Amino acid sequence: MRCMTCAPAFTLIEIMIVLGLLVLLTSMAWPAMESQIRASELPESADRVRSMLYMTRCQAVLEHRRYRIRFEPNQQQPIIEYEPDPIRRSGEFEPVTSGWAAEAVLLAEVQVHEIRLGRPVWTKPLSITSNPDELEKEQEEEEEEDEGTEAEFGADEHERELFLRSMPLDEDIEVDENRPMIVFEADGSSDWAVLVQARVDPEEELEEEEQQLWVVLDGRTGLAYVREKVTEEQLSDPEFFVEREKLELPDIVDVENLSFEVGDPRGSGESFSMGDTFPGGTMADDTLPGGEMADDILPGAEMDEEGVDDFADDSIGSGLDDSGGDADADEGSGRQDGPEELSDKINEAPDLTEEEKEKVHKTMESIRR
Repeated sequence: MRCMTCAPAFTLIEIMIVLGLLVLLTSMAWPAMESQIRASELPESADRVRSMLYMTRCQAVLEHRRYRIRFEPNQQQPIIEYEPDPIRRSGEFEPVTSGWAAEAVLLAEVQVHEIRLGRPVWTKPLSITSNPDELEKEQEEEEEEDEGTEAEFGADEHERELFLRSMPLDEDIEVDENRPMIVFEADGSSDWAVLVQARVDPEEELEEEEQQLWVVLDGRTGLAYVREKVTEEQLSDPEFFVEREKLELPDIVDVENLSFEVGDPRGSGESFSMGDTFPGGTMADDTLPGGEMADDILPGAEMDEEGVDDFADDSIGSGLDDSGGDADADEGSGRQDGPEELSDKINEAPDLTEEEKEKVHKTMESIRR
């Protein structure tokens, strides 16, 4: 007779069957998972190295101290150090004990295979010529001067000085010759450097077909970015380089031949270039004493089809003789009105209001003074 108080349960055989199925499915899926994990180790390590460079630079700027990143021989992880007292203990560095510096940067078997100091040649502006044979000849001459990878990265005497400068002053500090130190100054500046990452130990030779990522430290800004390796095919392609012609400054403008057009301030609708004159002899950019244009002095005045105000020609233009104004505007008319006659003409002008007449009188008084 079955016990009514007993709860239903799985038998041992059922549990073993389920566990066996889980193990079988896991064993089938693991190779695909392992390949994905392995494929992500290199780009993840490159991002971590870039973040390490960013953090080191930020700390150098924040604390106004020199920071450096160095690799010891046969060691995978970098060591981050700072200079606590640059005046009394110049050249002495201590390890950074913060959490961000103690965390592992490189994953699994990924290594910083080498560090190449100096500005990479593909970042330098290149004059693109129409003859590809000339470009190829120039590259062959550079390769003859610098052998091996030095030619690829444009190594010269200046870059050798950078290498010597990256060597530590501490005699008891060991530095990998293939991985020189990277130093960030107190202002965040640094030298150009390319950190080559691959799954190859620094002591071994890095083959061309080996998968690798490059972290480029820009010496102009102190910032870094991740990119694929630069191949020989890319270096031989002129389109891969920055065109120097696009970076050239524009020609200096000849000020003497500079010209521009302005609209007629008298409302005729015509445009005049600098140096031209309005009909009647008045310059386009001339103003009456006090900085007021003729339209402001004689608002509402009618303009003829040639853009000349008859009233200004007959009255204002001839009345500026005493102050050195535009007295020659009516040179051909032969009129020379005195102050009283000019004042009467202003008062008799039918197109001017009392306020406008008062404004013209004040302007004439300032001119006579």
